[in-house]
Amino acid sequence: MTTNLDRLDILPVLTGVQGKFCAGCDNRQAGIRMIPPDGKGYSGVMIVGDSGWDYEAKEGRPFAGPAGQFLDKHIFRRLGVQRDAFTLTNTTWCKAPRLNFYDYAGPEAIAIIEHCRPYLDELIEKVRPKVIIPMGNVALRRICGVSGINAHQCYVHDTNYGIPAVPTFHPSFVMSDNLKFTPTVLFAFRKAMQIAKDDAVMLQQPSVIIVKDK
Repeated sequence: MTTNLDRLDILPVLTGVQGKFCAGCDNRQAGIRMIPPDGKGYSGVMIVGDSGWDYEAKEGRPFAGPAGQFLDKHIFRRLGVQRDAFTLTNTTWCKAPRLNFYDYAGPEAIAIIEHCRPYLDELIEKVRPKVIIPMGNVALRRICGVSGINAHQCYVHDTNYGIPAVPTFHPSFVMSDNLKFTPTVLFAFRKAMQIAKDDAVMLQQPSVIIVKDK
């Protein structure tokens, strides 16, 4: 099955980041290589994280390594879908300067995110997903223009793309001794997929999920 993502113009991977919008970016050399989007996206749902790290830079795809394993085991398998059902990408399309670099939204981080903005904008325009799932605070700010993933996760948000978003926690957060939030992530995915399937946005508040510490 051919999708819009298959036709997206991605430049070949070379030494250093060589994307068409990368000139002048402060992270061009440290980023090592492009980490283009992955997946076929036939569910109509796009997943957006923050940035790639070691596994992503090595494999050249987003949500590789532990983050991808978490999604495969705890989300995709329980939903009964394959990874290819989604379009997977990040806020920035190369390895971050350091771990958690974008979480604090400092001037350097904001400058790199803004420099990388055309990649994600172009992808969304080409793929036109029915729903976007921003995973974590960085993607939440980038897609929805608000901060505070705890307050906004699992709610349906408007975006400047005219596409609804259902934010949730990033796998790296959940795996950092926060596995109790796995059902919350699963709920957000179910909600997003249902919206995409119905092709209609229900703006009621989501059912409350209470996860108690054991």
